[in-house]
Amino acid sequence: MKKLLCLSLMIGCVSPAFAAKHYNDEIYVCTLSPFTDTFADAATTEDAARYKVSQRCLKSQSDMFCRAQEANCFTTSLSANNESNNHKSVTLFSKKNQRGQSIDISRDMPNFFDTDFNDKMVSFKIPSGWKVRFYEDINYQGKSYTYKGGKDNADGFEHAISSMKILKK
Repeated sequence: MKKLLCLSLMIGCVSPAFAAKHYNDEIYVCTLSPFTDTFADAATTEDAARYKVSQRCLKSQSDMFCRAQEANCFTTSLSANNESNNHKSVTLFSKKNQRGQSIDISRDMPNFFDTDFNDKMVSFKIPSGWKVRFYEDINYQGKSYTYKGGKDNADGFEHAISSMKILKK
């Protein structure tokens, strides 16, 4: 319970500082927990968050227990004034976990050949409240996959999508 409280306080203190500059950007939060202590830090890149939490840990622990590569990390996004995500497009990514080359799409897309992203999607991020259908062929043909707002990997249909329809905004 103490660990959760400390982590919540740390994120709460870091959030306003990041939110002003990185509104709705993803940040990385990493923790190290040698013995009964928990150390946490955040940054805009995973490598930076790992480094920062490692340095924080080293202030009171041996380097044996504060290795950056052993930190547990997760991503979160910050919203100023508790606003919801104002992003008004679907983002497709060429690598798992919303990484790699990306493209933002805000309207129906009957043919990804026009965007040079045909059969490249491996993960995606859909704005909250939206519903999207991905198709394996152009012009909304072939096998389809329907998703609501959030982010996910295209497991089972990665590198297979050629068109997309926004069903609900």
